Amino acid sequence: MVKVKISLIAFVSGTIIWALSVLFMTMLSRYELKTEALVFYSTLSLVLGVATAWFVYTEVKDEKTITLEKGDCLVENDKLTDVAEEVTLWKSDPYLKGKRIIEGKAFRFFEVHMRLSPITDNPKVRNLIYWATVSVDDRQKFYDFFLKDSECIKPENLIRKSCYEFNEKFSTELAKLYNPLDEIQQERFSEMLLGFLLPIIEKVDTGLKIVRVEFSL
Repeated sequence: MVKVKISLIAFVSGTIIWALSVLFMTMLSRYELKTEALVFYSTLSLVLGVATAWFVYTEVKDEKTITLEKGDCLVENDKLTDVAEEVTLWKSDPYLKGKRIIEGKAFRFFEVHMRLSPITDNPKVRNLIYWATVSVDDRQKFYDFFLKDSECIKPENLIRKSCYEFNEKFSTELAKLYNPLDEIQQERFSEMLLGFLLPIIEKVDTGLKIVRVEFSL
């Protein structure tokens, strides 16, 4: 409905410009201008009308409206409401009053990559990398823990901080991982990392879910 209103405003504005231009050209025709000139000026008037309509449409749309996309959230009194479908509203719409808008990309999954060089029993240095893919399992809990105010820790930093603690505690066991193509070693690594991270993110109700962990060399 809002898009229709904006388009109607633009259409009416352009039509008025075009009509006034045609009226002006009609008045000039009394002075017996050539047909070619009248066609030229009429065409020019139409172009100006369309250009004016487009200008009005873009200016009104950008400055006076806001588009909520599917996946965005509205926050009112710290309670989240998901946007079910794309909608364009006037910024002054009473529906938006007192609500905070959070874009859907804030809830997208992310990856944390870590590098470390544990020392094996040989001894030698083993260069190891691993990553954890994390998604948002509960938007309300995620908002409460990470987005409620500007002082909240970033979700990536929470996972990364925990991974540093994991590296320190399990450095000896991590040094024994030498073949990322070995399913048994991947399972052992997954058990170690998930066993360390899950209690952390579940204890404080972060709303996060670890989708996948994997190591490589």
